[in-house]
Amino acid sequence: MAHCVSRFPNRTETFVVSDIRATLEWCPQADVIAIFRKEGKVPSWVSKVHYFRVPSLHLRSHWWALRRDPGLYFRLLRELVVGYRGNLIEWFKIMAAWPAMIAAARLADEQQYDVIHAHWGNAPATMAYVITSFVGKPSTLTTHAFDIYKKNTFLGPKLEKAALCLTCTAYNRRHLLDTYPQLPADRIQVAYHGVDLQRFSGIDSGKESDTFTLVTVGRMTAQKGFEDLMDALGLLRQRGIAFRLLFLALPGPSEDAIRERIASNQLADHIEYVSPLPQDEMTALYQRADLAVLPCVIGPDQDRDGLPNFLLEAAACALPLVSTSTSAVPELVIPGETGLLVESGHIEGLAE
Repeated sequence: MAHCVSRFPNRTETFVVSDIRATLEWCPQADVIAIFRKEGKVPSWVSKVHYFRVPSLHLRSHWWALRRDPGLYFRLLRELVVGYRGNLIEWFKIMAAWPAMIAAARLADEQQYDVIHAHWGNAPATMAYVITSFVGKPSTLTTHAFDIYKKNTFLGPKLEKAALCLTCTAYNRRHLLDTYPQLPADRIQVAYHGVDLQRFSGIDSGKESDTFTLVTVGRMTAQKGFEDLMDALGLLRQRGIAFRLLFLALPGPSEDAIRERIASNQLADHIEYVSPLPQDEMTALYQRADLAVLPCVIGPDQDRDGLPNFLLEAAACALPLVSTSTSAVPELVIPGETGLLVESGHIEGLAE
């Protein structure tokens, strides 16, 4: 079995690594086909990671594809050129990745993979679409969030070609079936991200003080709602409530806006910035907190989270959750049972 990804390893996509590992229970081979290489440690149980060097232009692979089926080669290229023309940025990305996709098809033919699985419905699914068109093996894919709501160009044909689409929330499944009514309902199934309960478990004695401590984790993007969080914490500071926030923030496009909110709300003395941690050390971070908070919103470009893994991990560590009724969050945060929900953008409600 081959797993198509954009980048590997990728510290912001630990759930993809978990999904790949889960397939080992029924398929002992776990080869990864990555368009780009990322720095980081490749898990020992990954059979092989294949990268493709674009500078070589993969001339032998293209010659292989043209000899195998020249009509298919040009038909696929035309499909992608036309299919992505409504999104210029994605069009350039896919055209840049086209040489690697042909090289991946040749590799899949040589390796005789039984199934090609794409993690994300954007470029990885496009790679799987190209591979399976040449080698005739079934493809499956997993869709998550921005690949459905933001980078959904050419998603319909990929869903139609795939034997199965897994998506990580019931909210996503409803959206896909509403958007692509031509798909059989059983083609799209819900598979929630799992949490390793041996790694993430109930609270121990990790608290270091009596100060009420919140924790939040995520990439600094609009849909995480960090700007709203800082405004709500500003209200708590004005009311004289003692608190601190453990903030593990990965770089993202909203970083400047978030830091401006931190400054304008005078929160410097209330925030402890946490450096990125390996998965094995995240439980210790959660054990230092009383509450996990992530006020998700729908971004200006309609991007949104599905069901953030931070909330899943925090819940597994027995932390109560505060979030918003956005996207699939209510599938995890059940008011009065696992946490509390407020309406997206309701700063006063979030502070309360």
